Order: sequence, then structure tokens, then C-alpha cells
Amino acid sequence: LAHGVGTSLDNIKFTCLDIITPDSGSSIWSGCTVRHSDGKYLLFYTQRTSIDGTSEGSTWAHQSIRCAVATSLDQANWERVDAMRLTIESVDPTGVYFMRATRQGDRTIHAWRDPFVFQHGGSSFMLVAAKSVALPGIPAGCVALLKASDEGLLNWTLVNPSIVSGFEELEVPQMYIDETTKEVVLIASTWDEEDYKESVRQGVDPRQAMSLGVVRRTGQLLLFRAKDFDRALLGEFTQEEVAAEAEISMYAGMLVPELDGAVIGFDLVTGELRQASSSRFPSLRRMI
Repeated sequence: LAHGVGTSLDNIKFTCLDIITPDSGSSIWSGCTVRHSDGKYLLFYTQRTSIDGTSEGSTWAHQSIRCAVATSLDQANWERVDAMRLTIESVDPTGVYFMRATRQGDRTIHAWRDPFVFQHGGSSFMLVAAKSVALPGIPAGCVALLKASDEGLLNWTLVNPSIVSGFEELEVPQMYIDETTKEVVLIASTWDEEDYKESVRQGVDPRQAMSLGVVRRTGQLLLFRAKDFDRALLGEFTQEEVAAEAEISMYAGMLVPELDGAVIGFDLVTGELRQASSSRFPSLRRMI
């Protein structure tokens, strides 16, 4: 993971590279950074460990939520918090709620990734992209909601295993307050349906490495609204809206309130950051 600073996407300068590295045999996926009440910064991220994933019930790309700490955002090396390791097994020890492996017929791998931590009413909450065992068939993607059970944000308990669902994947979830309507807004990234279909036509098995040909070209951002936080806790959101129209090669779009609500994602071709050409949500603010 790297750290950069800028007033717009055009002038971001990455001053610190490799602020945290994964355990041996693993890699790092997306996460978020929050400032703790003690003044330190906590970086929550996904660690993925790959093993042989060609067999049924495999846990290829096994994911866990990890944490690192620093006293300053421009600190070159962040310290990993070994006491914080949030896994599917620790949250759902009996396998009642979440898929731990890719099922036969799935077009995407299982999920336990992309933590997004926010505060509300003096408590800290976390969104996690997951897959539900309660949802039959392909559209098992969901967003789980957890709550910190200690001030250090090391231990988390499950509040709702699925506040939104019904898609194959709902990645990089975020939650904000709309200052205009006072609604709670949940945002998540997904793929275009044709990308899933083309992967299947090409015979791609999600239990294999993604480098073997998974087709992913078009990403879009979905937006869900709840009247207030209590309804959001229960998953009482409106029908999804397409917050950012599908754009060729843009993946994992996220909203950045500090950039006037701009939507930014990764270009699958160049690997660079991109801004959605026509999507901006200036009224969305971080929850406190």
C-alpha cells in the first residue's frame, strides 16, 4: 500500500510507498484509514492468501481483515497490529452467515474484504464485502455490518450479516450522510452483467487464478438510500441507483468526499487512478 497527498486527482504525489507489506505468501487488497481518538491513524486493509483453488470447496484467495497503525499519515513504515485479525471464521464460527469458499456454478470467488470503518453516535462500525450462504444461486454478494466492541478497534461483533444484497459482488462498500436529504447512503462497486457472462463463455473458473482470463472490463457504482441510521442497520434501503455509469476499464470505484464527492477508481488497462467522467456527489459527508 502507498500514501499520497493532493488537492485533486491530477496533482496527487505519492510520498510513501510500501507503508505496510503482507505476510509471506500473501498480498494486500483495498481498505481504509481512520484517525483514532488517541491521535494515531489506523489503516484497515484486506490480506489475501492464495492456495491451490481448483477443487470444490477450496478457499483460494482466502481473505482476512488486518490493521496497521502510525502516528502520522506521512510515516514511511506503519506497524502491523498483530492482535487485530478479523476472519470469516472469527465472526461466523459455525458458517451460518457467510460463504467461506467458492460454490459450484459461482462466477466469482468468495469474499471477505474491503473494510470501511466509520463512526456514528460515538461508536465505530465496519462494512465488509462478503457473500451470503442464505442467498441461493449466483447473486450471493452482500455487505456485512460490524461494530467495534473495544475502544482500540481490535475486536468486532456482527450487527447485520447482510444490509444489502442481491448481486454477484458488492465490493469496496462505503457509507455516508447526505447533508441535503439527511439520508444514509451506502455505495458499493459491481461489475457489468456482460462481463460475468463473457467469463463463463470463455470457460473461466473463479477458483483458478484471475490471471487465467477472468473478463473484467466494465465497472459501475451502485447507490442505496435509507431514511436514517436505524433503518440502515436493518438493511431497509431503497432500490439501488446507478451512481456512476459503467465506464470501460474502470474498477473499484469509490467516492472521495474531500474531492467534492468525486468518484475515483482504477484503470484496468494502465493500473492508474481514474475519475468517473460525469459523477460527483458533493452533498455526501463522512459519518461522525
